[in-house]
Amino acid sequence: MAALILPCLSVRQAWAWAIVQGLKPWENRPRRFNYRGPVLIHAGKTLDADYAGACDVIERLSGKRPPAVTDTGGLVGAAMLTDCAAPLASHDGWRGAGEFGLRFEHAITLPFRPVKGMLGLFKVELTATEQAVIEPWIATFGKNHP
Repeated sequence: MAALILPCLSVRQAWAWAIVQGLKPWENRPRRFNYRGPVLIHAGKTLDADYAGACDVIERLSGKRPPAVTDTGGLVGAAMLTDCAAPLASHDGWRGAGEFGLRFEHAITLPFRPVKGMLGLFKVELTATEQAVIEPWIATFGKNHP
């Protein structure tokens, strides 16, 4: 079986947790993304500067609170990137004002694996165990996977 390499996006916790739990459908970014398809979600090494505040927002918008202690600095799951919406003039739920909205659907969790993060989309080679989970998921939900 050939190794599978997928794009990965680093997101600070507790936001990464909310994405892979399927609770946070939008991620705010300052630039447009043209890619659509499966994306690995990397929990950044650094927590959100106001982790407790981020947890409060997630709980208010989704009804679920992130754990007090969470994994950082590695892969935590994957989601299908299905859209990149134009910036909004004002804040609206998960969407921040003035930023592009990355739309995530069909999120799944993966066992945590330490991986060095980077800015923007970066490539990560999956382990055999991860690939065994991701391949059927892509077959089901990955209509636009290259």
